[in-house]
Amino acid sequence: MKTTEKKNEFSGFSEAQKLTALILLLMITMACSSSDNDPMQPAAQKFGNVSGTVLDATGNAYQNVKVRLEASGVTKETATTNSSGTFQMNQIEVGNYNLSITKPLGSDVTSTNPRSISINDGATTTADFTINIKSKAAFYVVAPNDPLLEVRNVSGGTPTGNDLLYTPVSISDPTGPNNPILAPDGHHVSLDEWKTASGTATVSCNGGITKYSLEFTNLIPDGVYTIWNNVPRRHLEPTDIVDLSADFSGMGALGNGVSNIIVASATGEGSLEIDVPAGNLSMFGTLPPCVIAEGPGLVLVMNYHIDGKTYGDTPGPDPEDVAHLLIYY
Repeated sequence: MKTTEKKNEFSGFSEAQKLTALILLLMITMACSSSDNDPMQPAAQKFGNVSGTVLDATGNAYQNVKVRLEASGVTKETATTNSSGTFQMNQIEVGNYNLSITKPLGSDVTSTNPRSISINDGATTTADFTINIKSKAAFYVVAPNDPLLEVRNVSGGTPTGNDLLYTPVSISDPTGPNNPILAPDGHHVSLDEWKTASGTATVSCNGGITKYSLEFTNLIPDGVYTIWNNVPRRHLEPTDIVDLSADFSGMGALGNGVSNIIVASATGEGSLEIDVPAGNLSMFGTLPPCVIAEGPGLVLVMNYHIDGKTYGDTPGPDPEDVAHLLIYY
């Protein structure tokens, strides 16, 4: 009987060809296996979120505060708080970061700033910031803190010693005639009396509202004053030379031209508390929500009215209106 042998399917191949075929077979088998179990595949990226609030100690919300997320000194994400003082950053790669806020003008951050946080996969990390609002001092207006050169001596120059004070009939005519600065009782105000005035202003926020609290002493007794909001294009210091046409993006009454009036007591005290919403200013420009968080600064001007009258949404005639105190944020 004739016996037929089953041939090996690799018969006729050289040893090198057999080895090559075996390697190809192994590669096909590995490719068909799950990629999740493949140590050669890169790990999938993982992401989380971070959210928080910027509030003061009484719970007022600060809108337009800038929030920055950094890793190794490199900014990875930024956000801005909304009207509730809340910020949110989504789809942040997991890892360790520093989170910080740009503090509003006239404030300190009482919580850690910047702070270290960890972003975990699929989770939201919460980071709340608390700020403390500080008062700013008022500066009496006389050169060099007198951008309009409104306070002069009898010859139109910078007053010194105990000079009697004058203001120009027209601020656009610096060489023109002057008007005496008189108190309500008719006496001529001197530089020594003028310089005793002082005060403080606390400016805070609550969402889209900017809140002002002002206290003054040693004003001209029974004097009539108004307060004005000035929003600068750049940060200003009391010693800066100011160009009104170039340096300010907005000017107007603090409030509606009636709520910005202070009448000093017989001993020279005066105060004002007012909440001002964002919107158009009475002279030009706008007040942003939470001006101390968004803008480069804020200048409050306290004007004395020689004639004892106020003029609504404008300061009034040049000869009867003179800036007495300035407050810079």
